[in-house]
Amino acid sequence: MSGSNQQQNLVLIKELELILDSCTLELTPVDEVWPNLYIGNVAVAQNRKTLHKLGITHVLNAAHSKQGSIGIHHMAVDYYGVEADDAVDFILSPFFYPTARYIRAALAMGGRVFVHCLMGVSRSATLVLAFLMIVEGLRLWEAVAAVRSHRDVCPNPGFLQQLRSLDRSLERERRRRRQAQNLGHSTQGEETPSLTELRQFIWMDRKPVTPVNQVWPNLYIGDESVARDKTTLSSLGVTHILNAAAGRHRINTGQQYYSDLGVEYHGIEAADHPEFDLRPFFSPAAQFIDGALKKNGTVFVHCAMGVSRSATLVLAYLMICQCLSLVDAIIAVRLSRGVAPNSGFLEQLRELDLSGEITEADHTDMS
Repeated sequence: MSGSNQQQNLVLIKELELILDSCTLELTPVDEVWPNLYIGNVAVAQNRKTLHKLGITHVLNAAHSKQGSIGIHHMAVDYYGVEADDAVDFILSPFFYPTARYIRAALAMGGRVFVHCLMGVSRSATLVLAFLMIVEGLRLWEAVAAVRSHRDVCPNPGFLQQLRSLDRSLERERRRRRQAQNLGHSTQGEETPSLTELRQFIWMDRKPVTPVNQVWPNLYIGDESVARDKTTLSSLGVTHILNAAAGRHRINTGQQYYSDLGVEYHGIEAADHPEFDLRPFFSPAAQFIDGALKKNGTVFVHCAMGVSRSATLVLAYLMICQCLSLVDAIIAVRLSRGVAPNSGFLEQLRELDLSGEITEADHTDMS
C-alpha cells in the first residue's frame, strides 16, 4: 500500500472510531441489529430462557473456548464457535467469509441468529459487520450505521483495519462489475474477471509476505522455512501438511521427515511456471484439505514462498469445497496473506470458475 493510501486509510479508520464513539445508546444485554440477527453478551448466551423467548435457532460465539459455550449444548440450537481474542493484533479476517456464510444460511432457512462474545461490542460486532458487507452488499460505513442505530458497538482498531481491507476489496470488485455492465458485458451470476483484471486485483494493495498466515479457519499458507520448522508447526497445532513443491530437487521433506510430529503428509511435485498444469491436482488437494478440516484438523499448505503454488491449491479448495467464486476466494485469502499465483495458475483457476464445477454444492452469490 502506498504512503498516501495508508494515510488515507488511517484517516478513515479514525473517522469510523469517532462515529462509533459518538453512539449514545445504552449498552443492553441483547439487541436485534438486522432482521432476525441479534448481537449480545455472554450472559444472554448462557440464559436458555432468553434465547428461547427470542426464538434463537443459531448461535455464533465469537469468544469460543476449548470448553465450548456453557449451556448451549443442552439446547436445540445450531452452534458455531470462533476462538478469537479481543486484541488489536488478533487476525479475525480468516473467519469473515465462513461466519458470513453461516449467518446467511441460517437466515435463509427462516432462522434467528444470536452472535455474541463477552460484551457483544467488538468481536461479535465485527463478524456481523463483515456479514452485512459480504452478503448484503453494504459499504463499511453503511454497515456501521445500520448496526449502531440499534446497538452501541465498537470493534477494536485492529478489527476496523481488517474490515477496511475487506471493504476496499469488495468495492473494487463492485466497481469492476459496474464498468463491465456499462460496457455491455453480461454480469449475470458469478462473472469471472479476465486474466488481466485478476492480476491487477491481486497486486493492488498486496500485503507484505510473512512466513505463515491463517487464511481460513485452521488452514494456513506458508513458506519453506515454516515447513522445515517443526517447533512452529507444533505450536500451530498442524495435523496435516500439503507440500505443493515436493520432489527431490525442490522441497524434499515427505512423510518420514515429519514422523516425530505424527502429521499426515501429501506432496505434489509442481513447478511454479505458467506452463505447468496444476489442474489435475485441484481435486485431490481439495479433498485432502477438506478431509482434514472435517476431522477438526489443522492444515499447513506450503511451497517455496507460500505465494503461488500453495495459494493456487488453497483457492481451488475454497472454490470446490466451500463453493466460493474465484473472486470471493481471492478476497478471503488476501485479507490475511499477499498471495500471487502466476499467470498460468490464475488462468487455470479461471477455467475452474467458468466450468460450473463449483456450483455443484448449491453455490449462490455471496454479495
